[in-house]
Amino acid sequence: MNARQIQIEIFKKMSPAEKLKLSMRLYWSARRLKASWLRQQHPDWTEEQVQNKVTEIFRNARTSSVPRSSRAVQSAWDFVCIHLDFLSICDEE
Repeated sequence: MNARQIQIEIFKKMSPAEKLKLSMRLYWSARRLKASWLRQQHPDWTEEQVQNKVTEIFRNARTSSVPRSSRAVQSAWDFVCIHLDFLSICDEE
């Protein structure tokens, strides 16, 4: 059994509420990581500016016009979406 199969077995044992909670934790972790990176890149920004930029980046993360600087967040968002898919994947396998 490989790592993916083991993870799927773990997901299968989770309730829908647990799966949703895990997905939301992944999403908010990605936002916190992006905010941390923005603070490092822009130490002069206020917390409001940081949070506004995080919101903008995540709002645009699935569009084709994602700025080059936001591609890491797009990848993070894609990662979250892939993990959200396990809500249905686990029921099929």
